[in-house]
Amino acid sequence: MQFSVLQTRLAEETGLNVTSDATKIKSWLNEAYKFICALQDWPWLIKTGILQTVADITTLTASVDAGGTTVTLSDTYASSLADDYMIKFPDISEDWYNITAHTAGTDELTIAPAFVDTDALAAGDCIIRKVYYSLAADVDRLIGMHQAHTDVSLKAMSLQNYDKYLPDPTETGTPEYFAYVGLDSSKYHRITLYPVPSEIINIPYRYYQRIVELSDDADVPLIPDPWHQAIVFVALASFGHPYIDDDRVVVAKQRADRVLASMMEQISVVPGHSPVIQPWDRRRSGSPSLPRLPNNYPYPGY
Repeated sequence: MQFSVLQTRLAEETGLNVTSDATKIKSWLNEAYKFICALQDWPWLIKTGILQTVADITTLTASVDAGGTTVTLSDTYASSLADDYMIKFPDISEDWYNITAHTAGTDELTIAPAFVDTDALAAGDCIIRKVYYSLAADVDRLIGMHQAHTDVSLKAMSLQNYDKYLPDPTETGTPEYFAYVGLDSSKYHRITLYPVPSEIINIPYRYYQRIVELSDDADVPLIPDPWHQAIVFVALASFGHPYIDDDRVVVAKQRADRVLASMMEQISVVPGHSPVIQPWDRRRSGSPSLPRLPNNYPYPGY
C-alpha cells in the first residue's frame, strides 16, 4: 500500500484534509510506522551486507618534520586515508598516529598528535593501517558477522573489554573478534576488528535495518502488504482520534491491538515455530521426561 493510500485512509477516518493537513497526517503515519517496526525483531527487517577488509599499506615511505603534523608520502594514494586509518613510523617508535585529513589522490596527510621525535624523518618506513570499518548506511543493529577463511563467526566484544585486554592490538591475521566503536562522520555504525586484517577478505554480516521515514507518495512501507492497515490503526489510536477528541479512540485502540497481536503471532522468523521459554528454576527437578543436560548447565537436581 503506497504512502498516498495510507494518507487518504487516515484522512477519511479523521475528517482531516489530505492536502491542507498533509504535514500532520504524514507525521502521524510515520510515528506509527516506526512504533510498529520497533515492537520486536521482525524478519522483514533483516538484511545482509559484506564488509571488505583492507591490508596494511607498507609500500610507501614518509617524511615529516620534527613536531610536525603534515606527512608527505613517497607517492599519491588513490583512496582517502582520513579518519579510519592510523600510521606508524617503525624506525622511530611503536607509536601510532591518527590520520585526521587526507584527500584521495594526493601524497600529503595530516596526523594527530604532532610527530613526537625531535629529528625530522626523511623517506622513512611507515605502516598505514585501517583500524575502523563503517557498516552499511542503513544498519540499525548487528545480528552477527562471520568469515570463511577460518570458518568462524566473529565474536562481539564490548569496547571496555577490547581496551582492557587488547589496548594495543598490533597482532595481524584473520579477524575473529569485533567491537563497536561508535559512529563515523556520516553517522554510520563503525567497528574495529581483531586480529587486524592481514589481507583483503570479505566478512558477511546480517543486521536489522534502520527505518527510513515515508516521504514520497509512492513510498511503500517495509511491513508486509497484508499488514499495512496496522499503520493506519496505530496512527488513529495514538494521534488521530485523540486529536479530534471523541469516543472513537476506544474502537481505534481495539483495532490496533487486534492487528498488532495478530502480526506478532503470525509473523515469525521460523514459520510454525512458537518456542515457549521458561525460567530454569521453575522446571521440575530430575523429571524423567526431560533430557539430561551437561553437568555445567544450571539445572537443579543433577
